[in-house]
Amino acid sequence: MKVPNPPDAHLLSRMRMADRHGLPPIVPPRNPDGSLAAPDTATIRFECWRRQLRRNPSPDPSRLVLEFLTEQTLLDLHSSLIQLAEDDLWDNAVDETTPSGCFFIEDIFYANGQVDYSKPILDWIDAGSDKPHPARRGYLGMSSLETIPVKSMKDTRLGDIPLRLGYRYYHACHGDVETAIFAVDRRWGWRSSIPYPILHDIWTPPGNIPLCDACKTHTVAYITSTSCQVTDQKRRLVCDYCRRLLQIPSESLHLYASWRDESILSANLDLSTKRFF
Repeated sequence: MKVPNPPDAHLLSRMRMADRHGLPPIVPPRNPDGSLAAPDTATIRFECWRRQLRRNPSPDPSRLVLEFLTEQTLLDLHSSLIQLAEDDLWDNAVDETTPSGCFFIEDIFYANGQVDYSKPILDWIDAGSDKPHPARRGYLGMSSLETIPVKSMKDTRLGDIPLRLGYRYYHACHGDVETAIFAVDRRWGWRSSIPYPILHDIWTPPGNIPLCDACKTHTVAYITSTSCQVTDQKRRLVCDYCRRLLQIPSESLHLYASWRDESILSANLDLSTKRFF
């Protein structure tokens, strides 16, 4: 009897909670006669991977799922990837100070910032000459031997890009930080009351992420401080939904991922020598 192959990390990751943002589902609006209103919003869902997919009998912590409006731009996606990687979330505004980076989507480079990420790649693709290099372009799956255009992220709406579902695209930032981008779904529905993008799954550190102490349903986003009056001056783990429901002040909250990393470092620090072991 043939033994089936074990599920790989790409499949096991989908066994995680479908929506980890802790937000209520979208309620479709209704017309005065009680019937459902016509859909008025188009969205695109992206799946992002920090490293190349590899077969492994355990869930991969490097998966991120974001949903954007088609009227938003590539710069919104670029800024979200950068901010989430730095655990700053949405504190930084999307403006000219957004770090440099690039996308490579359907034989087109989309760039942003003062650093030109596309030039060294273009130089390599055509071996530093003005003539196309068919072998290298063929290896990259490029369908054209014409000059590769470079466009601005800020001026490119997501709905105007001919994205193929499940096809791998390229994103780079912070010098050598690369992310694989997949468009996994396009939907026509009703606009959510919360601002876009919507986080359906987040990059998580290795290991188990505990559940919220309040609802016992959603995964933890914050940990409260010992000075928090809402939690009786005790450290509590809370999700984003319960944090808003309980109206916990921001000065009493710490991002759980950052706090956990700091506590791990502190546990491995020899205070007598100030060295990690």
